[in-house]
Amino acid sequence: RHSAIVLNEIGTKLFTAGQHNDAMIIYDTACQVLKSIIVPSKNEAWTNPLVVMAAQRAAWGQQRLQQAEAAQASSSLSSATASSSSSCVDDKDKTFQDHPLDLYQEGECDVGPRPFRSPLHIDLDAAQTTRDNLLEAMILFNRALVQHCKSQLEASSVVYENALLLVNLEVKQTGQCMNRTAHLGMLIHNNLGQINYVDGNQAAALENFIAALTWAKQINGLGHDNKYRLSVASILSNCCRTQWMTTNTSDDSHRAFDQVLKLRSSVLPWDHKDVAAAHYNMGIIEYARSNSKQALFHLEHYLKIDMYRISQNQSSLDVIPALIYILLIQNEDSSESSSVELTKCLRFLQDKREDLGAFHTEVATLLNYIGALLFQRRELDHAIHFYQEELRVEQKLVCGSSSTPAATVSAPETAQQQQQQQQQQQPEQPSESSATAGSSSEGDAPLSLAVTLNNIGRIQQERGRYREAIHFYKRALTANKNHSAEELASAAGLAASTNGDNKDGESSSSVNLFATIWYNLGLIHDMMDSQKDAIRSFQMSLALRRALLGPDHPDVACLWYNIGTLQMESQNLAEASASLKESLRIRRLSVRCLQNDMHIITALQKLASLHQNCGNIDSAIESFQEVIQIQQQQPQVNKEDVGNIMKTVSELFHAKGDLDNALNMASGSYQVFHGMLLEEGAKQQQDETIIATVAEHVGSALLLLGSLYHEKCEPMLACAAYREAANTISTVCSSSNDDESSNNKKYASLIPLKELSDMLACSNCAPEA
Repeated sequence: RHSAIVLNEIGTKLFTAGQHNDAMIIYDTACQVLKSIIVPSKNEAWTNPLVVMAAQRAAWGQQRLQQAEAAQASSSLSSATASSSSSCVDDKDKTFQDHPLDLYQEGECDVGPRPFRSPLHIDLDAAQTTRDNLLEAMILFNRALVQHCKSQLEASSVVYENALLLVNLEVKQTGQCMNRTAHLGMLIHNNLGQINYVDGNQAAALENFIAALTWAKQINGLGHDNKYRLSVASILSNCCRTQWMTTNTSDDSHRAFDQVLKLRSSVLPWDHKDVAAAHYNMGIIEYARSNSKQALFHLEHYLKIDMYRISQNQSSLDVIPALIYILLIQNEDSSESSSVELTKCLRFLQDKREDLGAFHTEVATLLNYIGALLFQRRELDHAIHFYQEELRVEQKLVCGSSSTPAATVSAPETAQQQQQQQQQQQPEQPSESSATAGSSSEGDAPLSLAVTLNNIGRIQQERGRYREAIHFYKRALTANKNHSAEELASAAGLAASTNGDNKDGESSSSVNLFATIWYNLGLIHDMMDSQKDAIRSFQMSLALRRALLGPDHPDVACLWYNIGTLQMESQNLAEASASLKESLRIRRLSVRCLQNDMHIITALQKLASLHQNCGNIDSAIESFQEVIQIQQQQPQVNKEDVGNIMKTVSELFHAKGDLDNALNMASGSYQVFHGMLLEEGAKQQQDETIIATVAEHVGSALLLLGSLYHEKCEPMLACAAYREAANTISTVCSSSNDDESSNNKKYASLIPLKELSDMLACSNCAPEA
């Protein structure tokens, strides 16, 4: 007995160290020794072959154990730490650490019932009161456990049955069921049920699980023992899983589901993965019973636990099954086309995961498509989970040598405008600002990964989480090891220098993707006030876009505009002028590109003002003239802006001493304002405030004309301009039916202008003019 117990402990240590074959040899030896009860004489005690064999096997087992521990210690410090003992309610508990998440899923995603995997220790003191039948049954259980862990299910089932016969014999011979006996019976029946379930015999599995619960109820005084309560919860969960797979959603089954949740919640922390799994399982049975409100409560609690675990740097949960049910509850009764499409795709995803498993190309494709649907619906928090799961699947497939990447990968559509920035200019977006990739051939897995990483970055960008977005964008840029972003940018620059002919058709998808990523990085750096990084990112995108689309594409014009505005903000005026000129050149190739284009008008006006303040008169004039030309091509011309800009340009020409061009611009300004005044006067419902403002513009333009005529030594024309200014103002002021006092208040800004015009119109005031 003593030798058998010692051998069992050595075998248990070998089993725990992962030395399953060595453990099997030691357990077999223990059984042989125990079955052959020898009472040797004093002289024969250490010469009996069985005793000698037991001693030799014990020494050999100890040596193998020391070798295994040394190898484990040298491999990694973390492994040694993981093998240390810990509380049974912690995620690192040796008993539970190897178990997959206890979610009730079907088909290939069904992880099956949870077996008990911990070998039994036999204490020497307790063994004194343990009968041989029970002692042998415990060693047999450990032996069966080794075979069970090696997936030798048929062989382990036979050994479990033999151990169970000894347990029943023990109860029959003693006439009572001790705690150790009941505990062993519970373990054996549960593990037999797991084997039956794997073999597809769910009726036998359910029978064994119920028998395990029956044995568990005979254990006395352990109602408050946490390990015992968790064991009961595992068996009950196995029973619930088996009933769920047979579509049993009765009240009894519902109560069992609820009991599992209560047992685990009473022992484990609220964020433990087994508590989360129990909430998920409650959610799906509530869904099956059409209790949508309760189902949502449990499923959302599952997601809440996952979010908390991530925030605490713990392992995350598989949120996709829960999200599928949540989205089905929210959308399956809706008749909207997007909800109908989403519901259909969610059910397809459930079927594919059930038929093909979680890691398959078709599953990745569906995850991508659902993510895109949710992105379009602006359900970003949900969309990112599907893209993250797609990334996990694709990474798993890339690691498999025989795997094929997802057939189709599409990126979410980008919003048309970014949120209004603090700067006066807002970066433009190219018409195709989302990354899209067509069908990828075998070997394009890195590109598929890059697209998925880009999609995740795009969602983080939309959520305002810019640092996370930058992280995923940079990962996307380095995902394709065969064609890095810098190499493609270099190739794109070479292609652009040869009229934009991109002869490398194989890399066109990568060029398009990387151009979009660099563009989005530019937007983010601009939002974060990092102008230098933003300019570099837009320039990288520009090089790639030019290679892909040619130098005259509207998207290229948008990128030139973005670069120009950022260069202007950085006071690089010469570079900004060149960039904006190139944008204008491309835009002029299409009339529609210049219509309703207020972005570039605003940018050019600011650029001209900066040139003016820096004394760059020629550059300022050139920019203002571009604005005038664009304004005049607009469907709704802002005549007031045009007139004021013409007046400003006239003053700039005057500052240069170019009186002829100054006169032309001043005359053009007068004609614009005079036309506006005639239009306002012809309206049936006249706005006297607008009329007064336009009249003031007319008067100012005429005064400028008069001043320029005097400098040209044409006093008659100057006086005529001054008189027209005075007459125009007088006509406006006298057109009102109000009394003189009211008119003086209404046209207070015009009265000084009229007095000045009257004075300058006199011939003796020429010098002052």
